[in-house]
Amino acid sequence: MPPQTSTPSSIATAADYADAMLTARTARTIFGFALIAILLLQLVLFVLVHFTNRLAHHVTPDSIAILNPPAATQAVPQTPTASGRSFPRLFVKYIIGLSDYFGLILAILLCLMLLLLLNVMLIGRLIGVSHVTSAFIWSLVVLLLIFPWQAFLNNQDLSGVEWKVPGVLFTFDELAANGRFENALGNWKFYVRYLIAPLVTVILVFAVLLKSAHGLRMALGEETESSKKRKDELEDDLGSDRNVIR
Repeated sequence: MPPQTSTPSSIATAADYADAMLTARTARTIFGFALIAILLLQLVLFVLVHFTNRLAHHVTPDSIAILNPPAATQAVPQTPTASGRSFPRLFVKYIIGLSDYFGLILAILLCLMLLLLLNVMLIGRLIGVSHVTSAFIWSLVVLLLIFPWQAFLNNQDLSGVEWKVPGVLFTFDELAANGRFENALGNWKFYVRYLIAPLVTVILVFAVLLKSAHGLRMALGEETESSKKRKDELEDDLGSDRNVIR
C-alpha cells in the first residue's frame, strides 16, 4: 500500500485547528489571570480591613456611615466620621462591586473557553483531550465556588441555623458587617469565608491553567524535554519487550 501523503486541504485544516486553539488559549490565559487578580484584590481588601485600620473609617455598615449633623447645643466631634457619600467609601464600594461582577463573568468565560477548546480537540481528534477535560471539570468547580449563592440565600450574617455556604466573592455590605470579627476559634467560618476560600480558589484556577496548558501543548506538538525523555523511555521499553517476544 503506498504511503499516505498530506494533501493541501488536510494541511490547511490542521493549520486552521491550530489557529483556533491558539486564539482560544490566549483568551483562556487572559480570563484566568484576570480572575486570579480579582480574587487577590478581594483578599488584599479583607486583610486591610481585618488586620489594619487603614479602611476602618470607610468600610462601615450603611447605618453607621450616615453622617448625622450635631445639634446646636452639642460640640462638634473632633474624631473623623465616615460619610455615606465620602469619596474613599464610594471608591471601595465600587471596586468591590466591579470585582464581584467581573469575577463571576470571568469564571463563566473561562469555562466557555475550555469548552470551546475541548470541542475543537474532539472534532480534530487531537491528543491531550484528557488534560483539557480535567481542566474543564475543575473550572466548573471554580464557577460553583465563585457564584454568589448568598445573594439568593440571603444570609449576610453567616450565623444561625439557616446559614448556607456562600460564594467566594464578598460584597461591600458583607465586608463592612463581618470584616472586623474577633480573632477567636469560634469564628473559624469567617476565616474560611474571607481568607482560606479565596486562596483555595486561586490555587484551583492555577491548576486549571496548568492542566489545560499541558493538554494544548500536546495537541499543538509543543513537546518539552521531559515529554521527549518519557517518549524515549517508552520506546526503549517497547523495544525490550519486542526482543523478549522474539
